[in-house]
Amino acid sequence: MRAVSRRVLRAALLLLHGLRRLFWALGGTQGAGVLAVPLTPGGKLVMIRLTYARGWRLPGGGVDRGEGAREAALRELSEEIGMTAHGSVTCVDQSDDGGGSALFLVRDVRYSPRRTFEVEEVAEFALDALPARTTPLTRWTLELALPLIRRA
Repeated sequence: MRAVSRRVLRAALLLLHGLRRLFWALGGTQGAGVLAVPLTPGGKLVMIRLTYARGWRLPGGGVDRGEGAREAALRELSEEIGMTAHGSVTCVDQSDDGGGSALFLVRDVRYSPRRTFEVEEVAEFALDALPARTTPLTRWTLELALPLIRRA
């Protein structure tokens, strides 16, 4: 019974996510977004699996009205992985195309994972041992951040 209800929930969330993407496409804009590369004090990468999308990915999301990109990234980490504390926050990349997307490296992340309607699983991985189901966008994003990660 529980497996069936999880499948129904996943199907409903996939449908809603698809409708949201269609709305963005028809509207011509998705709005500003952020991604975070959260590293634990031991240097492990914290990633999430969403209920409505396949694969392991970096935490992130939209920027709320009146919110800065840095604040949005930290809020998304709190919401998605249960971040309770962090060290330095460094902007790795910020688009200058007006879209407002940004990527932040957040070091010394401490968190207490929790399952939500959006996030199915939170886990830590060594940077050189990512799970096979890591999304291509996540792999590409990590390549962008690696020079900064290695400078520590």
